[in-house]
Amino acid sequence: LPSPCLARVAAIPYNHPQIRGCRDIRHRTEPMPDGNRNNTGRRGAGTGGPEPSGWVIRPLDLAAAHAPGSAADDDGFWETAKRLEALALRGDASAWWRLGRLHLEEGRDPPARRDEALACACFRKAVEGGCVPALRMLARLCLAGRGTGASRREGFEYMLDAARMFDVPAFLDVALLYRDGIGTERDAAAARLWLTRAAEAGDGRAYLPLCDLLEDPSSGEPDAEAALRWLGAAAEAGEPGARFRAARILLERDGPRSDEAARLLLLAADEGDPRACLALARRGLEGPRRGGAKAAEALRWLEAYLERESEPEPWALRELGAGLAGYASSGLADLKRGANLLRRAAGLGDLRAALDLARLCLEGRGVRRNRGEAFRLAKIAAGGGLAEAQAFLSRLYSEGVGAPRSARSAFRWMLAAAEGGDRDAMREVSRMYAAGEGVKRDPARSKAWKDMARGA
Repeated sequence: LPSPCLARVAAIPYNHPQIRGCRDIRHRTEPMPDGNRNNTGRRGAGTGGPEPSGWVIRPLDLAAAHAPGSAADDDGFWETAKRLEALALRGDASAWWRLGRLHLEEGRDPPARRDEALACACFRKAVEGGCVPALRMLARLCLAGRGTGASRREGFEYMLDAARMFDVPAFLDVALLYRDGIGTERDAAAARLWLTRAAEAGDGRAYLPLCDLLEDPSSGEPDAEAALRWLGAAAEAGEPGARFRAARILLERDGPRSDEAARLLLLAADEGDPRACLALARRGLEGPRRGGAKAAEALRWLEAYLERESEPEPWALRELGAGLAGYASSGLADLKRGANLLRRAAGLGDLRAALDLARLCLEGRGVRRNRGEAFRLAKIAAGGGLAEAQAFLSRLYSEGVGAPRSARSAFRWMLAAAEGGDRDAMREVSRMYAAGEGVKRDPARSKAWKDMARGA
């Protein structure tokens, strides 16, 4: 069991005057540069003055306190606790802090030693002695509702006090609380300010959240240059996705011909970022869809993307499937695998993949020839509003492939394709009106569709 002294500390009511007044220690510290208060908390009185007595944050020897994550034996745990207790009773605030950390330690055997209420009481005593890291830990317990009856609002106030006392890890915590509106009102501008301070203090965890807000108009004027600078720092720190995000900003600012964006995308792809692989593939497929070294390179990037992404986009499955089914001249042809990829994409709702697979089924390329399946897939794609599929389905009805021949159905689907903007379908509708094929002959409408096809 804990010693009697520790039990007495744990039993102190949370509304005790000494504990409720612990937040007053912020007036005994030098404020952040955005304020203009001296050590007494009065405005305009200068920033000098002696450091308050007792305001000493000693080096924190976590190894001596069995740092969180260790698995101390039973005798070692209580021996450490008694040693820290002796230091704490002599007025060592950092000993109270280490003692609180000891009682929060996870992974010990037995787990029953974890006592959040006792840890909270130790942190409160450490705060009374001026230990700022203890104030941050107390704030986190309050925010999580663990070991204390304090509200989230109080937890936010504690964390803000710790940040104002130059506790660097608290900078990021305060920023995220402002960003998410936990314990306070949402304030994107304040979150951006504190994230900037955390990043400038070298906290690498702040780099990417700061870039999010630097691109968000709700937090102030967007600053792409600052975002690129911090993304560069994040990339140097090994943050995954930083180079891809920087490339995306450059592509939006400088256009698709940005050499720097291409360089960053290549670096990101080499690091294993699937989004960079997909972006490189898109760049390669901007030209003609079939043939050429550029398109073959795009297929290789799509292969790399599928290897690294557990839930690939249907677009990527369809493009790679269509490529493997059509790039015979590039040496990348694999009809069977291409058909399987198209089937996966079609199953995910990609209409163009369903149309491409219908063509393969009709021709018997990579799959067993099946006119009924080709008709079924074409009808799915046409029913989804894809004009190219509607024109294809019209030809199937016209030739009686996969379904009984029907001139009326052929005209209806060709008209739908023409109304969807397909120029070839417009010419075909004009011919059908002129010949009275599937519809009553109407020379005037035939001419109107012919003129519309010319202007399309």
